[in-house]
Amino acid sequence: MKNIITTLAMIIIVINISIADVKLEFKNYDKDNKGESEINTAIFTPDKLKIENKSKNGQITVIYNASKEKIIIIMDEEKSYMVMSKEMIENIGKQMEGVMAQMKQQLANLPEAQRKQMEKMMSSQMGGVSVTYSVDKTNETKKINNWNTTKYNLKADNDIKSEIWAAPFKSVGINESDMAVMKSFSEFMNKMVKSVPMAQKDPFSAMYDEFNGIPIMTINTTDNSVSELVSVTEYSASDSDFAIPSGYTEKKIPTSGGR
Repeated sequence: MKNIITTLAMIIIVINISIADVKLEFKNYDKDNKGESEINTAIFTPDKLKIENKSKNGQITVIYNASKEKIIIIMDEEKSYMVMSKEMIENIGKQMEGVMAQMKQQLANLPEAQRKQMEKMMSSQMGGVSVTYSVDKTNETKKINNWNTTKYNLKADNDIKSEIWAAPFKSVGINESDMAVMKSFSEFMNKMVKSVPMAQKDPFSAMYDEFNGIPIMTINTTDNSVSELVSVTEYSASDSDFAIPSGYTEKKIPTSGGR
């Protein structure tokens, strides 16, 4: 699940610089070991996104279809995939509201020391009972790969979860209106963050529009991983780019009665 969440978070760097489709390259690496990096690719069209994320644990591909409001997550190592629709997220959200209400009530009845211990455990395992996310703009600036960027901090309550170096839309040759599919994806991810506790660990994609531009480099302060945009080129996408590979098996996500 951690790899899936990280991959979803990385979708934020996908951008569109013209009416044509775009293919991106970005590298992933540990903050203290930039020499060992993985080059990942992304395809972006007006209504679809595709991220191929390679890591030591294999490759995970995420496809988002704005017109159908659904995400397909492809696990190449397992030769399987999962489908998450808007309706599915909404159903999970309704179930989680009841579960979380019960958990809060049970925690309120515990002695303070035990309650704090339980809240800490829940926070590490499933995003916490109640977390408030915010994006704070700083006065720090620096040039990254020929883009002049400003630093933003993504916080969970008062803890910094990610450092985001973003550049204004125009400085990378795009208009804000070109980001329509990202706005759709952000709304989808915002519902997921509210409905799926595990997704709360990195709600990056759900808050992309608060950066007032395009994130060029993202540093996850939890695991010191870095995502850095390195190239943007025009690309002519086809239906096959967004197709599920032949022979892959769908893994169903339980929406009731499961953990």
